[in-house]
Amino acid sequence: MGSDVDLENLDESVDKIRLQRAVEMAFAEPGPGTGRNTQAVVVVLKNRIIAEKYAPGFDKDTPMLGWSMSKSVTNALVGILVKDKRLDINSSALVDTWKAPDPRNKITLDMMLRMSSGLEFQESYAPFKDATQMLYASKSMAAYAAGKDLGSAPDTQWYYSSGTTNIIAKIVKDSVGGSLESFHRFSKNRLFDKIKAFSAVIEPDASGAFVGSSYMFATARDWARFGLFLKNDGVWDNERLLPKGWMDIPPDQPPWRPWGNTEPNSGLMQAPGTILKIENSHPCPKIFTIAVDSTDRSLQSFPQKMWWW
Repeated sequence: MGSDVDLENLDESVDKIRLQRAVEMAFAEPGPGTGRNTQAVVVVLKNRIIAEKYAPGFDKDTPMLGWSMSKSVTNALVGILVKDKRLDINSSALVDTWKAPDPRNKITLDMMLRMSSGLEFQESYAPFKDATQMLYASKSMAAYAAGKDLGSAPDTQWYYSSGTTNIIAKIVKDSVGGSLESFHRFSKNRLFDKIKAFSAVIEPDASGAFVGSSYMFATARDWARFGLFLKNDGVWDNERLLPKGWMDIPPDQPPWRPWGNTEPNSGLMQAPGTILKIENSHPCPKIFTIAVDSTDRSLQSFPQKMWWW
């Protein structure tokens, strides 16, 4: 993906006026007290930026917090290790405190990727709830989440959980050397530098494990690069970085929730940071859009979004 934006020489299939109107609408506030607070919008067609806009104080070089889009990055890092045969998604008892006879020893990496671990984690950003306690009051976010008891049997219920993502993040770190330095080297060499997302960095918690659920920073253009990478099933510059089909979800794989799939077979897909893998069903996917905003977390929203169709 190049970095030049040329609105004067758009593909003939693009309606310039409607495109500009759509970008402007992304920044329009819906009403008093319901701020959308959009920071950036980048629209890509055929691997070329055809539109972008930034809020005052932001530009193409501003690193932006991805919040839950970080989960999709964690998912990709797991995919790279699976392709290397350094991780097996069907392996279980990946946490030291989950050894038998602990019932959590049946939780597999695959279950955590699909957010069906059964761990009793509250994805609420109210005071003293699990998500806020983990993100703001825990030295080790993975340890906090791994310490939760089962609320349901593993692989029987789907529940969106930042906690399981941070358990996965520690598993990734341990698999590439166990240090923060080795993790940064792995993420840069095997993913970010490969897709030319040079601004990307994932911040660690106080224990030195990267916060794979929430704390990745990158410019809007680099977030768009990552989205294109996912849209292309983990291939960049003709090099396959993820296992073939990594972005597909078997339709009969329980428990499954098509997060953001607005309508079956509509071709319009939204990936608002979920670690679930989304299948693009459109026969000719060409357009990719990313929007980054800072909606009040108390609204229980996950505002950072990627769309492709």
